Amino acid sequence: MVEWGKRFLTGAIAVPVIFVVMQSKLLIFLFVNVILFISTSEYNKIVSQILQLNSAQMEHGYIKGMQSVLSHIPSHLFIVLVTLLPSDGAIHCALFISIVFFCLHRIFHFLSHGTFLAQKKDEKDTYIDRRFYILTFIQIAFDIFGFIVFCYPLSFMIVLSNQPDGIGYVLLWLISTWQTDNGALFFGAAFGNRPFLKLISPKKTWEGVTGALFFSMLTALFLFMYMKQGTWHPILLPSIPLKHYLLISALVAIIAISGDAIESFIKRAANVKDSGTLFPGHGGVLDRVVLNATFADICL
Repeated sequence: MVEWGKRFLTGAIAVPVIFVVMQSKLLIFLFVNVILFISTSEYNKIVSQILQLNSAQMEHGYIKGMQSVLSHIPSHLFIVLVTLLPSDGAIHCALFISIVFFCLHRIFHFLSHGTFLAQKKDEKDTYIDRRFYILTFIQIAFDIFGFIVFCYPLSFMIVLSNQPDGIGYVLLWLISTWQTDNGALFFGAAFGNRPFLKLISPKKTWEGVTGALFFSMLTALFLFMYMKQGTWHPILLPSIPLKHYLLISALVAIIAISGDAIESFIKRAANVKDSGTLFPGHGGVLDRVVLNATFADICL
């Protein structure tokens, strides 16, 4: 059941906060890092759940130990490097450095637990069960996947904020993303009867997809009308033609739907409903923000 009251209250609180954040590049930097920390925590929890569901009881302690606070460092290091060195070459270099840090962190974790994991092979030799090597390798793969899908796109919010009208594009993206989700829920609940992704998320319907596109583009139309009337502060919305507003909102909706499908698959593998509970009526950060951040790259 859709909790519209909680969704409305969350939106009423979130919108003014976003408007304040968009006024300062420092606040944007802090906002991205907070969102990144929460989303990484949600993702790590899901990954841990997936690994535990597919491993023996004796391996659960090692799996839980891999989800430490230290696992956040490579992602935040990347955001810091992007902020200090926003050129394309520097971003690619920071991307490589962060991925290497992920790998080294997991290998050091494995080595630090080597004595604990070691089992006697005979009187002179010991060995570590091959499953722990495989678990560590799978965790590294999950880390890199999460970094590319969640963290890397978020960095474009910082890069985009340094471009002309960039903050306005970020605001347009966020509002369109939220309205995409509202449209999908409303149309899906009211008219939905044709499954869209039955094996991944049985409640998603083609009617919901249509509603997502409609709400996102309708919102873009209203934002354009307010921008033309001069009601908004010039820094908040981009001064571009209506067709660009509609095109951007359509792209946002398509990317949001695609991102939601990816996350639904991950949550299905972990047997969880929402990635978190930060946004009442919406779910976690991964449910509402991070997976749609690739939009910023398209704007660039």
